[in-house]
Amino acid sequence: VDGIVLANTIPLFIPLIILIWLHLAVPIRRVLAVCVGFLGVLVILRPGVGTFHPMALFGVAAGVFGAIALVSVRRLTKTEDTERILFYFFLISTFLSFFPMVFAWTEVEGIMWLYIVALSLATTFFQFCITRAYTYLPATKASATMYFSVILGGIFGWVIWGTVPDLWTLAGSI
Repeated sequence: VDGIVLANTIPLFIPLIILIWLHLAVPIRRVLAVCVGFLGVLVILRPGVGTFHPMALFGVAAGVFGAIALVSVRRLTKTEDTERILFYFFLISTFLSFFPMVFAWTEVEGIMWLYIVALSLATTFFQFCITRAYTYLPATKASATMYFSVILGGIFGWVIWGTVPDLWTLAGSI
């Protein structure tokens, strides 16, 4: 759950990115909501009690860079259509993932191809929906729904892998 929580701190960083990059005012209610969100993340991760690992900083970086990307998408939706944004997103993603893939390639067999295709279709659908959402909503409002994946991640972890969330995780998720 920790990785999911950290990767989904995107909505918490968006107001900060909007303030610093776009120089737009962030309403005090949103600032308070972000503070409560970070408090929830701290409750779940409990840094200082032996659970924090320096690699967690990669999860935080994912949240920061994800926030930058989504604020960028919001700005692009003012001048570009969804299909063009997606085209360049997938073009750049393909280019950036090609080089690591060359060095870490392993043979893909059988049912894995089906999983890859299914994941590709789901990811494309997600990107289309999120880009379309940013056309109609401010970044801070559209991104708030993304935190729902933390709850789903906890449920899937429990149902599929038997990982029962502890009270700290449940309290921090609320």
